[in-house]
Amino acid sequence: MLAGEKSKFNYKKLLVLVLCFVVYFALISINTPDGLSENGQKAIALMIVAIILWVSEIIPIGGFICTLTRNARCFGYCTNARIFI
Repeated sequence: MLAGEKSKFNYKKLLVLVLCFVVYFALISINTPDGLSENGQKAIALMIVAIILWVSEIIPIGGFICTLTRNARCFGYCTNARIFI
């Protein structure tokens, strides 16, 4: 980095990441509702964090889908599907 350049560090993304950790640990620390296993509660908490990361564009959905479909084709899950990548 040159002397006159500003850092391109994005504090919004850092704040969202910290928020996601707080939300995840808050959700798994509350009492598990009746009929829901502890693993089910962790799965719901993880899904909520994934949605927050996706909506805040920390995880771009376009790149994720391309990676997912490319890997699905490589592992033989989508052999007959036409995936345009």
